Amino acid sequence: MGATVFDLRPGVGIGPFSIGMPICDAFAQIEQQPNIYDVVHVKYHDEDPLKLDIVISFPDHGFHLRFDPWSQRLRLVEIYDVKRLQMRYATSMIGGPSTLATFVAVYALFGPTFPGIYDKERGVYSLFYPGLSFQFPIPNQYTDCCHDGEAALPLEFPDGTTPVTCRVSIYDNSSDKKVGVGKLMDRASVPPLPPGSLYMEEVHVKLGKELYFTVGGQHMPFGASPQDVWTDLGRPCGIHPKQVDQMVIHSASDPRPKTTLCGDYFYNYFTRGMDILFDGETHRAKKFVLHTNYPGHADFNSYIKCNFVISVGESEAEANRGGNKITPRTNWEQVKEILGECGPAAIQTQGSTSNPFGSTYVYGYQNVAFEFRDLAEMINASGLTLAPPKFHFLWRSHRFGTPQRSSQALAVRRDAAACPLLQRACLALSTQRSNAMIVRAMSASFGDMSDDSSAVFPRINVKDPYKRLGISRMASEDEIQGARNFLIQQYAGHKPSVDAIESAHDKIIMQKFHERKNPKIDINKKVRQVRQSKVVSFVFDRFQTPPTAFLVKTAVTFAVLGALTVLFPTEEGPTLQVLLSLIATFYFIHQRLKKKLWSFLYGTGSFIFSWLIGTFLMVSVIPPFIKGPRGFEVMSSLLSYVLLWVASSYLR
Repeated sequence: MGATVFDLRPGVGIGPFSIGMPICDAFAQIEQQPNIYDVVHVKYHDEDPLKLDIVISFPDHGFHLRFDPWSQRLRLVEIYDVKRLQMRYATSMIGGPSTLATFVAVYALFGPTFPGIYDKERGVYSLFYPGLSFQFPIPNQYTDCCHDGEAALPLEFPDGTTPVTCRVSIYDNSSDKKVGVGKLMDRASVPPLPPGSLYMEEVHVKLGKELYFTVGGQHMPFGASPQDVWTDLGRPCGIHPKQVDQMVIHSASDPRPKTTLCGDYFYNYFTRGMDILFDGETHRAKKFVLHTNYPGHADFNSYIKCNFVISVGESEAEANRGGNKITPRTNWEQVKEILGECGPAAIQTQGSTSNPFGSTYVYGYQNVAFEFRDLAEMINASGLTLAPPKFHFLWRSHRFGTPQRSSQALAVRRDAAACPLLQRACLALSTQRSNAMIVRAMSASFGDMSDDSSAVFPRINVKDPYKRLGISRMASEDEIQGARNFLIQQYAGHKPSVDAIESAHDKIIMQKFHERKNPKIDINKKVRQVRQSKVVSFVFDRFQTPPTAFLVKTAVTFAVLGALTVLFPTEEGPTLQVLLSLIATFYFIHQRLKKKLWSFLYGTGSFIFSWLIGTFLMVSVIPPFIKGPRGFEVMSSLLSYVLLWVASSYLR
């Protein structure tokens, strides 16, 4: 991971990720470089996707991408572990394990700026540049150097140390807002879209009549021909036949023979968040499917979000005055207030293997059907505490609509019940039976892509069996079997793909069996477990690396004391040198802590501990190298000087 260098662009972004980019473009960048972005987490609020940011996290690189939940555009890049991310600004490096992002280094690289803001409650000082901010933790003993609110921070503390960056924020600088941690994080906003941009274009819907695209000014009526659609919207991203009409059994009024054959076909406009269904006989548009692209739906990232506005009323002006508008923000209770009650919902489910996100619920009205998610969960989960579930999150390329890769996603839940948000709207002409409209709305927008026998497994040539199945090496047997079953179902029609999946599965199973038969001790894992234990972590937290100048000063002092002890031994022993070492310990610790009581306690404890350890080592472990009547005392003193130097220089 350390070999990857990300270009730091204040106010613009980091690496290939730019402020204001849609979330689908971010996923496309991730898909293009799977070796760099090997571990990706997607986090969102499961019950109310509009409440919190959609976050794409890269734990191996130590940074987040925060997307505005409504527009699904990048508003903030948050680097939370600067030691893991090697950044390049112009021609200089900063961050990463080798180049500490200290206050001095930041000031030297980015130049002077205005005084920052000190958050006394969090103990963090924020330094701001246009579109860029750095956060520095301030130790408790130096809080007097800063005042709550706007304040200047000295380049170095009284002991010569300089604060090290704990967090970096990159955001749009057009609004001239200061973005940092806590409440300051909410100030980051997405930049305005360029004039004429089709992203999040408002699509006004007149039920049973037409769609109106506000940016381009196109009118798309029911009954439009494919030529009309190509002329107004351009070439579709995909054309997929609706090979099987699985819901025809529910439509008693359907005049066609009750067979499983269907000549209808879809135009997929992934970049506009919609599908258009054409009748296979008349070749006229008979249904529009508008997608909200909320996370937690099986089609997430297959489409860009469609920003539709459905006006309900005798006229659009009347609907606007009365507020009777249905948008992607509208929840089910609001839909019922506008359109009234309707019959029971039809349940659409594909099973947990094909769709780990659960069932959706489709409600039908005249000329329109709505699909919602988690309705049953909302009814049953009121007042309960739900644990955040983990599952494999499937995203699709919005250009092709085919599965690309999987990543772990975390859905953040809350106790309070909430109304489900609209997942997609299906617009159709009036039918004689409402249930026929509902079930037709439930048919797949992609036609039958999941059953496409020509689909080829994209990782068919990947040698690593774990990467081929898209799982980690720590995956359980259930996860391995689940990944195998899911991929076999997706690519069942392509024998080489099935063989590659089965081969990877067999290799992993045999490897697991061999590991159980011949268990090996993972030294790295054991060391990592020891390092992460509470006791060892507490010990390591008691030490910190001081500046080089301070290290040299303490080392020279104790080296001189050691030389005096060896060169000028006395019959009474090195009493004077030992006393000087105790005074030096008090002095150096006080220089760093600036607290007399703590300096005395730390110094006394270090002195007693060092002499006990030195005496023990000389008696039990180390033979005396220095001959003479006081050789034992001299060697004990030298060992004590080394331990006192460590305590004076590194003890926090």
